[in-house]
Amino acid sequence: MVIEDYLAIRPENRGRVDRAIQAGQVQVGPWYTLPDEFLVSGETLVRNLARGIPLAQAHGGSMLVGYLPDSFGHAAQMPQIYRQFGMRHAVVMRGVPRAIDRVAFEWVAPDGSSVLAAYLAGGYGQGVDLPTTGEALARRIRTILKAVEPFQPGPDVLVMNGNDHVSPQLGLTAAVAAAGAHLDGVTVRLARLAEYLDRLPPSGWPRWAGELRASSRANVLMGTLSIRSRDKQAYFRAGLTLERLAEPLAALTGLPAQGFLREAWTDVLQNAAHDTACGSGIDAVAVEARGRSDAAQQLADAVVSRGLARVATQAGGATRPSSGTRVRSPEPAWWNWRSAATTRTGPSKPPTGARLSNRWPLPSRVRSNPSSCEPRTCMGYSVGCASAPS
Repeated sequence: MVIEDYLAIRPENRGRVDRAIQAGQVQVGPWYTLPDEFLVSGETLVRNLARGIPLAQAHGGSMLVGYLPDSFGHAAQMPQIYRQFGMRHAVVMRGVPRAIDRVAFEWVAPDGSSVLAAYLAGGYGQGVDLPTTGEALARRIRTILKAVEPFQPGPDVLVMNGNDHVSPQLGLTAAVAAAGAHLDGVTVRLARLAEYLDRLPPSGWPRWAGELRASSRANVLMGTLSIRSRDKQAYFRAGLTLERLAEPLAALTGLPAQGFLREAWTDVLQNAAHDTACGSGIDAVAVEARGRSDAAQQLADAVVSRGLARVATQAGGATRPSSGTRVRSPEPAWWNWRSAATTRTGPSKPPTGARLSNRWPLPSRVRSNPSSCEPRTCMGYSVGCASAPS
């Protein structure tokens, strides 16, 4: 998303950006936006990576590391998601329990998938604003090494040179070269995150299974769950309409809605950014986010309306399906979700015990067994089953 924003203003710099990424001077990806993991759906997390990785690759290459150090806790399934996208490493800071006393640990998902997680116990900005003279930089490096000693690092120690709202630091290359003369037995060099992760031993680390929600060493800001609650509800409704109604209906009916769906997902993914989803930004940020949720809802609703009209037409009637018609809502499956949606049509006589209500219905399931279907309303769409008229 940062690349998109920059090139929207400076499109003439596309070549410079791509060359810097290809040369490894700038690392991007794998996320489209760095998300919160508890205030967005699981499908949104998957779509975030499915959007971010190809976008980064189109500009020269994606970093394949589960980098989410500032998220306010971590969901148990994250190692599983990372492995499905081909990642072996994650980087975390918040939520790590006190039982983890090393600079890395094996993080295991409920399905048994695991990644090696680097733990930034000193924060993701412990190397921000480094001195740019050799001697002063050496003193700062000694202080950082002393702070990380309790976590038993190996021969390589990671120092993150950056933080929120800061620009890349100038003059650091020369300072790093000069610092070596003031550090006995310590080599300082500039490197990419993936280089450090690849040098970590693959085994011998503590093991942690499940979610990371502890506030032992870093605040997980659980108060953000309750602020701007109406904005959170509007965002969730938009995402749910998109996932459970709009996309399945487009797949079931062959509705040419790719542009609508992509634009709606763009709004949903941009609002998944963790400070935005949590509502922890200033009011101006919340106003913009509110507009994106409204736009996603309108786009999804438009697809639902057109898709349901197609369901009625393809089923042979405006209010009920033809005999033998089966409408099945697919389970979310990012790798081949279109193949999961199926329809079947038959003779014009409606099945006994099943009908679509006169209002636009939720395209969940149309069953022939009236005892297994209870009338309900979901997100403003009426769903009901009753004995069909003879």
